[in-house]
Amino acid sequence: MEDLHYHTTYLDGIGDPDECYTRSRDLFGDDFFALSEHDNFVGRPLQPGDWQLLKEVADYYNKDDAFVTFYSIESTTGRYLNQVYSY
Repeated sequence: MEDLHYHTTYLDGIGDPDECYTRSRDLFGDDFFALSEHDNFVGRPLQPGDWQLLKEVADYYNKDDAFVTFYSIESTTGRYLNQVYSY
């Protein structure tokens, strides 16, 4: 099983990143997982430091051939056409 679309309480989901990865791996028995925070949400852009933290957490939980994690961001920039974000 897998989950490729999940958010934390950081924006509009449930739990912190650690809770999301452990729930996916240990409770749901997923084989792979991607925490897909919005690149911005209600005018609050994801900051480069936040993106770095999310990548570090993904790397921590990644275990080849056991539980694979992916870097992921949900692109929501269509609502903010005059703003450009780079990670």
